[in-house]
Amino acid sequence: MTPKTSAIVSAVAVVLIGYSILSADESPSTALATLQYILLAAAVVGLVGSLMKMEKEG
Repeated sequence: MTPKTSAIVSAVAVVLIGYSILSADESPSTALATLQYILLAAAVVGLVGSLMKMEKEG
């Protein structure tokens, strides 16, 4: 996967997971909340990493 594609996928994941966290009507279980924040952190790390890789190549 190219860094550009990875950045796009990570950005979409950040938006979707962030929307899922912020738009919840009721509070999720502890396990689900933990999973959501772990996935959000992983998406942010993926986005930053792919942007750094694009910067090095460009």
